Amino acid sequence: MQTIKNHTITIIVLSLWVVLGELSSQPEIKRVHYTRQDGLPGNAISDILSDSRGYMWGSTWEGLSRFDGFDFVNYKTGADSNIPYLHNRIDRIYEDKSGNIWMMM
Repeated sequence: MQTIKNHTITIIVLSLWVVLGELSSQPEIKRVHYTRQDGLPGNAISDILSDSRGYMWGSTWEGLSRFDGFDFVNYKTGADSNIPYLHNRIDRIYEDKSGNIWMMM
C-alpha cells in the first residue's frame, strides 16, 4: 500500500513539474501603448475591432481609426457634410458578414 502511495505522489510531482515547466517557457506578451503622438485621433478608445482583413479598428470620441500594424488611417466627419450638430464620437463598431464596418454614434 505504501508503494502505491509513493508512486502516486511521484506521478503528481512529475505532472506538476511538466505543467509548470510548460507555463514558464511561454513567450511574453508584447504590449504597445499608442497615443495621439502615434497617430490616433484620441487617447480614449471606446471600442476595438479586429476585422476579417487583418486591420484593427478603434472608435474614439474624435473619430474612427484603422491600424494596419504600422500606420493609422483616421476617419472623421467633414465640415462639408452640412449636417447640424454632427460630431465625431463613435461608441461601437461592428463588421458584418460582407466585411462592411458599421459604426454606432
